[in-house]
Formats: sequence, C-alpha cells, structure tokens
Amino acid sequence: MQGNTVQRGSVEELAAHCAGWPLLALFVKLISYESASDPASQTVPSSAGQLRLGAYLLSLLSKWGIAATQDGNGYVRAELPATPGLEAVPGITLVAHLDTSPEFTGANVRPSLVTDYQGGDIALESGITLNVENTPDLRLCLHHSLVVGNGRTLLGADDKAGVAVLLHLLKELSKEGAPAHGRVAVTFSVDEETGASFTHGGAPCDTPYALTVDGGAIGEINFATFNAQEAVLECHGRAIHPGSGYRRLVNALVVAQDFMALLPAAERPESTQGDEGFYHLTSLSGNSTEARLALIVRDFSEEGMGRRLAYLRQAAALVEARHGAGSCGLTLRRQYGNMEAVIARHGGFMDLCRRAFAQCGVECREVRVRGGTDGSKFADAKVPCPNLFTGGMNFHGPMECLSVEGMVKSYEVARAIVLGLAGEGK
Repeated sequence: MQGNTVQRGSVEELAAHCAGWPLLALFVKLISYESASDPASQTVPSSAGQLRLGAYLLSLLSKWGIAATQDGNGYVRAELPATPGLEAVPGITLVAHLDTSPEFTGANVRPSLVTDYQGGDIALESGITLNVENTPDLRLCLHHSLVVGNGRTLLGADDKAGVAVLLHLLKELSKEGAPAHGRVAVTFSVDEETGASFTHGGAPCDTPYALTVDGGAIGEINFATFNAQEAVLECHGRAIHPGSGYRRLVNALVVAQDFMALLPAAERPESTQGDEGFYHLTSLSGNSTEARLALIVRDFSEEGMGRRLAYLRQAAALVEARHGAGSCGLTLRRQYGNMEAVIARHGGFMDLCRRAFAQCGVECREVRVRGGTDGSKFADAKVPCPNLFTGGMNFHGPMECLSVEGMVKSYEVARAIVLGLAGEGK
C-alpha cells in the first residue's frame, strides 16, 4: 500500500477513534450489529438481527427525545412534526433499510479507517487489495477518509450508512433552534435485500414525497430501477439404478443443467452493463431425484421483462418436453417495478433535489441503478422516491467500503432537500 495510513482495530476501538466525528462513530456502532436478511425464512422480519438493530435504534431515538415505534414486522418509524406555521408544507418520508445482503456474511465486522486517501492500493487484512481498477469510484475519493472491512465480511455500508445519515438528521432537526421544516417521517425498513420490504401492509407512506438513502458513490441520485422478477425451476427426476437406466432414468440435475444451457451467456450480469437486463442464477441445489434452481431476472423496460419471462416459459416447456411430463415446473414472482415513470411525473421534486445538490457543493449525477431500492415500492403507491447516495462502494461483497466525506455529504443533501420543501411551501 503506497502512502495510505490505516487505523486497524476492533469496532469499539475504531468508534473511540471516531469520537470527534459523530456521524462516523454512529455508523461504526451500527455495523457491529449483524442483520442480514434471510430469503429462505418464513418470518417477518426474516432475521432476528434486524429486530436487535431496530431495538438499538429505538433506544437512541428515545435518548434524543424523539418518539419512535417498532411494529410487529420489525419496521422502526419516527416522525418530526412540522414546525408550527408550516403544517401546510409538503411532508416527506425518508427511508433506509436495516438488513444487509444475505449473499455474504456481515458477522464480526472488523473495520479499518484509511485517513487522507492518496490513491493507489489499499491492502485489506485478508490480502484483498482495493484500487481504482476494481473500485473505480475511488477516483472520487482522493484525500477522503475511507472505512474498509477486513476482506472477510461485508462492511455493512449498504445500508447502515443510510441508517446513520437519517438518525443523525433526526437528531439535528429535533434540537432546539433547528431550522424550520415541514413534516418529516422516517422509516427504517426490513428485508429490503430480499425484495420483501413494504409487502406486509398498506402504502409505505402518507406523504406526497419520499427519499431513500441507499445509494452508492458520492453525487449519485437514482431515478430508475430495474423491473425485477424471481424465477424458480423445480426439477423432478425418475430414480432408477444407473446400471439399468437406459431410456428410463431421469436425472433432475441434468434437467436443471439443460434449462440453464438454454439461457444466453451474453445476458448474465458479468456480461451486461448500462441499460442491459440479465438472467442471474442465485442458487442451485438438489440431487439426481429432486433439484431446484433460482434466478433473478432484471430489465429496465416492461416490454423487455415481458420478453424475458416468455423466454423462460418457453425454455421450461422445451426442457419438460425433452425429459417427460412433470420433469420440471417454473414459478415466477414479481419482486419490484421500475420507479422511473412515477418520478418523471414529479419533475418539480427532482428539480428541488438538484438544487439541494448544488447548494451543498455536490455534482449531481443522475443514474439508473442496476438493482432496486425501497423506492420501487413507493412508486407502486404512486409516490415519487428517488434514491440518494451514501458514499458506499462495492456493495454485497468483501470489498465493500465507504467514504466518510461521502456519507457527510449525503447527510447535507438530505437535510437540504427537507429544508428545501419548507422553503418551497412558504
């Protein structure tokens, strides 16, 4: 590592080092809670860790004198009423999610702090190296302080950086003498990473506007997401001794293999970018008698998604015809939709967001996110909900890291958006 100073240690030691940086100290405390969601769980939330993290948030909010609740599904909600005289100002719901990705462990996080990043390499304890080749957004972070993991776990910036930003915003706006503002509702959601957030009740908010704080590199605001579907293929074999299986044995693993062979290799995540959609195999399990594979299917357009789903149905039918009736069955489940059309109908709110970026000295980069956010669920309720950056990078893997300055700017922009609504409504 060239020219980069790293402060290593336990979560507690790093939190003490960050005592002069309240937003960073808050983030470091949050990542000590393991809160991965579990797509195989039948409970809501899908993991006890989300409940424990939510309970910690309740204790903080109570200490700050902010009323908050945690409902039976694990959602934590807090609210700041409008400043007297500004009750007519449009309210806003701010959202960050409590869970981390189930794709990689978030237990026993051991963060380190890189101060005054000079460029070049950052060597993690595991031997993984971060640099601009594998983390291009580091180019935006020269002379920033960076929080990195040890390369063996997630860091948890997705989305505990967003949780920290909204907690800090609630604390600052609740103080005596804080700037005037309209109604501010904050929801800390559960199971966002499995696409199940806001599926256990009614509309996610009762305000005309919303904002998720769940984005990536500094300066990004997401106005569009994928349309998302899950596809599950259940494969059924016919168990016969392989020595006498001629023309009779059906191997469920071969059924699954034949199905995957029909999906175009050029339309996998590792081969697509920009506005291109994909098919992504997320799990494959079983034996020669019973096998199961699961995919996520993504496309920005409804038409494109329709074509993909039709292709999956045709592929399943072809495989079943090849191996015999009942050899496989395909189940499709909608996860979320693209929020772009709803946001486009509220151009004035996006203009306000752009002004907030400019006011905070941040270049606004409007980006389609190649994923999803809770904003898609708000779009289903016809509420515009763009997604604000947090300063995080490399989500869902051991190379995850966070720009401290990026997280601070996220707080400043979110605050400017809230106060901008008050200014617009005067």
